[in-house]
Amino acid sequence: MDIKIYEQDDATTFLIELEHTCAIADVSRTKGNNWYFHRLNVPLKFRGQGYGKALLLSVLEWIKTHEYQLQCDPNENAGSVFNLTDWYVRYGFIVGQRSNGFESLVYNYQV
Repeated sequence: MDIKIYEQDDATTFLIELEHTCAIADVSRTKGNNWYFHRLNVPLKFRGQGYGKALLLSVLEWIKTHEYQLQCDPNENAGSVFNLTDWYVRYGFIVGQRSNGFESLVYNYQV
């Protein structure tokens, strides 16, 4: 699977080109070595074929290589067929609580 990575100082995009569309993941720097996982989107037609997993693993490898920390707030209403929090936890994210009481996930490169 060919994943293109577009890096800028404070944002990085991971992209898989598909038929007339793409699967995409975006992260951006919040402060220092802390990054925020804004989006992981696979078009409906291509879900369940491993594109989301491939993007996530690419993002996590990039985070480890740069020794960053990554925060994620999964949107359980985004049309996924499974629990997104559980999915991220399987790949090493740790569940925490934000000050407003909502769950937030954190991935540390040391994990």
